[in-house]
Amino acid sequence: MKRVLVCVLFFLVLIPAAWVLIRQFEGTAPAVDIGLPSKYLNKSYELTLDISDHQTGLKHIRVSIVQKDKEKVLLEKAYDSGAGFGVLPGGGTSSDHFIIPVQTFKYGMSDGDAQIRIEVADRSWR
Repeated sequence: MKRVLVCVLFFLVLIPAAWVLIRQFEGTAPAVDIGLPSKYLNKSYELTLDISDHQTGLKHIRVSIVQKDKEKVLLEKAYDSGAGFGVLPGGGTSSDHFIIPVQTFKYGMSDGDAQIRIEVADRSWR
């Protein structure tokens, strides 16, 4: 009887723990789809951005434009983990869409090389 009880408790703990660990240590990066009207830096345009992570959900996004030593943050957003601190499925945000206005003349940027930096983090434990 003791052996059966120990086996049942072992499986009641082991299977959920293994599921959480496999789910939270997934190695897939969040998907980012960016829409630029031109590959050149214009005075004013809109940047469209679709981000998603359907496994563990989104944690944070930051979009900035960088030219030489100037950096202007265009968007920064943190996502709520939802139910179960991000461990349970369906609790947090898995995708989002943004239309970001970019007005380089307001940021003091000139002609030349510039980078759009997009940082997206998901809720995996990796």
